[in-house]
Amino acid sequence: MQDFYERRDHTVILSETTLRDARREVVVAQRHQQSFLLNQSSGEAVLRDPKKKEGARRFDLPAGVELPAIERETSLEMCGQFSHGRKNYHTNKEASAELGFQ
Repeated sequence: MQDFYERRDHTVILSETTLRDARREVVVAQRHQQSFLLNQSSGEAVLRDPKKKEGARRFDLPAGVELPAIERETSLEMCGQFSHGRKNYHTNKEASAELGFQ
């Protein structure tokens, strides 16, 4: 399912995907939102701190053993594989700069 709507100064695309097994039971549910500025066609994109957004969820850490952090670098090659070889602003530095991203 896809839905498009405007929120503040953005156009938002919402995609929802549900995968089911042979018994029709849900095995994966995914919800992804992507937003695009309506009134900015040039200049550097300014991103807000997600923790400062209205409605930002806050969680108390549960009791238990803290797991060590896992760090992994994402390369442009990995982004290209995820994007099935298509060039876009995730996989092409020039295309990203044209949209105002560093």
